[in-house]
Amino acid sequence: MKNPVWLEEEVVLYFHSEQIKAHGGMAGLKLLGQPLRDALTRPQQLNAYRPRTRVFRLAACYGYSIGKVFHPFNDGNKRVAALAAFTFLELNVRFFPKQAFQSRTASSGIGEEQPLEQLQ
Repeated sequence: MKNPVWLEEEVVLYFHSEQIKAHGGMAGLKLLGQPLRDALTRPQQLNAYRPRTRVFRLAACYGYSIGKVFHPFNDGNKRVAALAAFTFLELNVRFFPKQAFQSRTASSGIGEEQPLEQLQ
């Protein structure tokens, strides 16, 4: 995808703090930011090495990276993963039906490809 709008670390940290306030859990990062930075750069790396990657795959990569691979937060990783993927799509897709998105990216047993099939 050409020139997508990427998520900033501060935005994802805000998502996390709001989710903890709203639903409870332990605030904070596991390791002072590095896993979060790694999770946020993974979709950018995918796009750099595969420039024709569809926006839905990049969104799934955000969700899977935060929710399953890097797990950067003490609590609320799956909630933040869903918000990150959804926000990325809202920023980069002109028309995106909200009903089509199901925040199951980080659920147990679901890999990076299954949510992608729901989004296409």
